[in-house]
Amino acid sequence: MQHLPQVEDALGQQTIALLHQLDAACTNAEQLAASAVQAFEQHPDAMVITSFPGLGSLTGARVLGEIGDDRARFASAGSLKAYAGSAQVTRASGKSCVVMSRRVERLTTRRMPSRTNPFRSSPPKQLDELSAWDVYRLARSKARAEQKGRQQ
Repeated sequence: MQHLPQVEDALGQQTIALLHQLDAACTNAEQLAASAVQAFEQHPDAMVITSFPGLGSLTGARVLGEIGDDRARFASAGSLKAYAGSAQVTRASGKSCVVMSRRVERLTTRRMPSRTNPFRSSPPKQLDELSAWDVYRLARSKARAEQKGRQQ
């Protein structure tokens, strides 16, 4: 189907105007990202946050924005894990015991690879140092042991 030449010219002008808007939006997004990175890198905790595997300056700025910069806000690493949505939840009722993962939309979209941490040279010693999978396995084995104890 072919349009009149005036209609085709109008559609072409509209397309060019939309491309200019898209170009301006992309430029603004790049400038915002650059200023966020610049402000984040001046923060005292920037080196700590970017030391986590998988966190760069822009993602680190997002994490800092989500959790805040008050170090006393979370009493332990486990409480930060629970806030971020990566801690496991055990639901027990009667004879059933189920370990589930949380569904929190805070930091879960940018999870750090906890099981493949290249900086972990020795097995974790405290519960706060465990990955979500390790916490799940411990809770599951504990629930099974309690279940076997009730059956006997």
